[in-house]
Amino acid sequence: MKEGYPITSFGIVANPHKDETKRIVPELIRWIEERDLSFALSEELVPLVGYKEKSYPVPDLHDKIEALIALGGDGTILAAARAIGVDNVPILGVKVGGLGFLADITPDELPQTLDKVKAGRYGLSERMTLETIFNAKAYVALNDIVIDKGASPRILDLSIRIGGKFVNTSTADGLIIATPTGSTAYSLSVGGPIVHPRMEAIILSPICPHVLANRPMIVAGDETIEVTIETARGDVKLTVDGQINYALQQGDSVIVRKGSSSVKLVRASSRTYYDVLRAKLKWGVREG
Repeated sequence: MKEGYPITSFGIVANPHKDETKRIVPELIRWIEERDLSFALSEELVPLVGYKEKSYPVPDLHDKIEALIALGGDGTILAAARAIGVDNVPILGVKVGGLGFLADITPDELPQTLDKVKAGRYGLSERMTLETIFNAKAYVALNDIVIDKGASPRILDLSIRIGGKFVNTSTADGLIIATPTGSTAYSLSVGGPIVHPRMEAIILSPICPHVLANRPMIVAGDETIEVTIETARGDVKLTVDGQINYALQQGDSVIVRKGSSSVKLVRASSRTYYDVLRAKLKWGVREG
């Protein structure tokens, strides 16, 4: 984990639909202003807190701030990572909501954490991304890229090549291609392995495979994955980080490789990665 550096300019993004946002964001702005620091916020927050003169679309924040504070669940952080994290802007995730692995702290821990960040007493966890190329356009994912059958009850035949070499044709409901960060997301729910986020690897996890011998695979992070829709008996979709969706057709090929940029997550708490796993996955917890 890399050492941090003093931060004096913060960006703020938050899920405007969460009740806590209207309370936490004004408190956060007040903390920043009391210390004569600067801030900018996403334009979605203006109806809640004002400061229109300091608001911008999220992708435009990167050259106005030194770090981004993302308040919400993993979805908020994933969206921020795609929009601005790949521009080398560190992201501090604040957990507001339910289950999530990406946020480092709770709202109650925010003031003391920001004191650490202001002083440079924090670490940076660098996370690998994936890039998919479809229809001559590139999309970046921090968690995963998924090809699945959508609402159709029919399974898919997916031809998989790794590094240009044919691997197999997977007959399944779909395929999850995940980063180590995404190994604790959708991939985990279909039996994929947990992979430490410092590793550079790509995880391929079939969704409900027709043949039980078709198991999850971990391949080197510098490999190129090509998935071709061989047989589609209904709708097929490509999903990036669970948030961006595109329709696929029989014969389409999707290429996935390691992204050209990583995402830096601020780590200022004393909790380790294994502490988070124990808490989120309830390891060692016995039902009474």
